[in-house]
Amino acid sequence: MSALLEAEGLTRIYGGPEGRVALADVSLEMAAGEMVGLAGPSGSGKTTLITLLGGLEPPTSGRATLDGEDVAALSAPGQARKRASLIGLVFQTHNLLAALDAEENVALAVETAFGKKSDPGGRAREALAALGLESRRHQRPGELSLGEQQRVAVARAIAMRPKLLLADEPTASLDWESAAGVLDALSALASRGCAVMIATHDERCLRRVQRTITLRDGRIQAERSALPNP
Repeated sequence: MSALLEAEGLTRIYGGPEGRVALADVSLEMAAGEMVGLAGPSGSGKTTLITLLGGLEPPTSGRATLDGEDVAALSAPGQARKRASLIGLVFQTHNLLAALDAEENVALAVETAFGKKSDPGGRAREALAALGLESRRHQRPGELSLGEQQRVAVARAIAMRPKLLLADEPTASLDWESAAGVLDALSALASRGCAVMIATHDERCLRRVQRTITLRDGRIQAERSALPNP
């Protein structure tokens, strides 16, 4: 399979040339429709890698391209809509707007990126239904559990219909049934050609991906195929 995402020599140093090395010379590829796990202990560089691949900050050196586009260039304000059409992001902080209900939070993201003609309400309802949140779509974040808020954040990323979805610990606050629903929804997105990367400590996730990349001290330590189901 040809690569949709290619990263070559990604390095991120904070605090100048003699500062803290958060990521060092990381190279990887992902194909369209592939699900990849990103494992490693806290502080190993997982979140930094997702931040660089998502174009939220530039690497100190190295380069990542998504479908031929330089990811770092997509972070410029003028490229915001283009980045939104290419990359979906799920972080541990859910960043939901307290004044809006679940459907409005998801729909606003779609409308901001693609306009009203993109049917933001319909896309929001479809994504929330995929996460089992039909009955909770008119609840505001303060009326939702942490696990429900996490699923709304996943629904928001799915509704963008990206080519690459990057998720940082998307099942951390979830019971087994809810976690399985999230993984089913991400698998369905991958089946439609989206490349999905999941940074996680959760073996439930690592049993659903096709391969796992393990980071340690900012470097790729190992790569393996999916864990066997128990």
